[in-house]
Amino acid sequence: MPLSKMAFPIGVCATISMMLPTMLNADFLRRPGFLLRAGVAVLAMAGAVPVLHAEDNTEPRAQGMDVGNAVKAVKDLLSPHQGDKPWSDDLAGLTSDNERVQNRAMHALIVRGPVVLPDLTVLARDRDWLLRSRVAQVAAGIGGQPAAALLIQLSHDPEARVRAIAALGLGRARGPGVFERLCEILQAPEAVIRGAAADALGALGDVRAIPVLAWFDNEPDSLVQRSEHDSLAMVSQQVEAVPILVQQLDAAPRPALDAILEVAAEVPDPRLCPNLVVIASAAMAGPNGTGPLTHEQYSAFLALRALRTCGDSRAWHELCIIAADAPRPELRDAAALAARDLTNYQASAGEIWTIWWRNNADLAARLIPRDAFFAAMHDPAAAIDRAELARHSVEDLMPLIDAMMGGGAPWWPARAYAIVHADDVKRWTPPIVARIKSATFDMQSLGLIVILDSLGADLKVFDQLSIDMEKQWKDEDERTKKDKMVLADHGPERLAIQIAQERRGEKK
Repeated sequence: MPLSKMAFPIGVCATISMMLPTMLNADFLRRPGFLLRAGVAVLAMAGAVPVLHAEDNTEPRAQGMDVGNAVKAVKDLLSPHQGDKPWSDDLAGLTSDNERVQNRAMHALIVRGPVVLPDLTVLARDRDWLLRSRVAQVAAGIGGQPAAALLIQLSHDPEARVRAIAALGLGRARGPGVFERLCEILQAPEAVIRGAAADALGALGDVRAIPVLAWFDNEPDSLVQRSEHDSLAMVSQQVEAVPILVQQLDAAPRPALDAILEVAAEVPDPRLCPNLVVIASAAMAGPNGTGPLTHEQYSAFLALRALRTCGDSRAWHELCIIAADAPRPELRDAAALAARDLTNYQASAGEIWTIWWRNNADLAARLIPRDAFFAAMHDPAAAIDRAELARHSVEDLMPLIDAMMGGGAPWWPARAYAIVHADDVKRWTPPIVARIKSATFDMQSLGLIVILDSLGADLKVFDQLSIDMEKQWKDEDERTKKDKMVLADHGPERLAIQIAQERRGEKK
């Protein structure tokens, strides 16, 4: 129908005439496409009410709610929400010039989560790099696999500052291409971007980064070098990292080898011990004197330091040789420190370690198979062989109880418990009970009681333990009173024994 043939209800025209002054002064008039949307709105309103034709005035006039619905349609169509997504205001806030509004919008969009990522992907193509940087911050805050594609896209942004934010955000992302892209960014010409990539690799925790980050000594920027060093140490603290560290100790050239040796000193896993012993043996070669250490001697020094954390009886012989006869005093001292930590024999460097080894070689021969077994058991995926357990006395296996009380690698206490639990509890009961009775402080005896309970010792064991401990505590109290000292509180230990008894059917 020609527009000249159309007529609007008087009420609608009056409503529009009242809205026009406000509309003419509104900010949204300046928005792209406003006139088109306004035109569509007016046409939609025209279709929403009956139309009076010039040649036919018998149609009923629009009244009441008909006019109200038409006005509401115009208002909704012109609103900032545009009638579809609840986060539209937050997207608009992201483009604001007000920093407080920007921050509120970024927080709200992060809370919304992955559902906003398609809209952020559109905004990521805006010409304003500041807006793109805020998009990168929101994507980084969302993180995970959904945000990976957008962050990878933004890591190619023409603005270096946006690329740096995206690189850092990739540390919180997951999925295909994230690790590979960070390795590429680590070669960027800008130091700030390389530093962001180094920090992100630490946060990502992918153990494939170990041989990449180990080359931090080649990084020209000291701040980036520190970031790579710290990220290497962070990634190496995972159980999955140990096989990579073992492989790198065997194959990495210097200076990457020295970087691996540095972080190995912070990873108390004896699977590293054999490789460290091989590297430490270089302490016996090279020139004497007081000049700088050779590269091989310096690596040997780092290996000796790491053996204090990762070594066991398999390192005793080499440590004794180096502590007694190494050509450099600093290497002899480093070996003596490691030997003292591993053997509990307190002696300085010198021929005393030759004598010690002569007196303890048989002990080492007995403990080396046990320590090799312990090292293999540090792998959480390794099967527990009860036949192998049976080949060792409980006295030799008691370090497992020490591990259950805490110590060693973070993953070792749980593995130690699984190993002991797989064995016959009856052969573990007497030595654990003996340790409870000889414990020098209450937290140690309490922990041992809990271990005995968790291993499933019999009710008779706890009944007898209760009798013996009550007598021991009574004697202790009498001595304490005589010495006018403060009485020890053994309530927690009593309660632990009582709980174990009740768990086995004895009611108190």
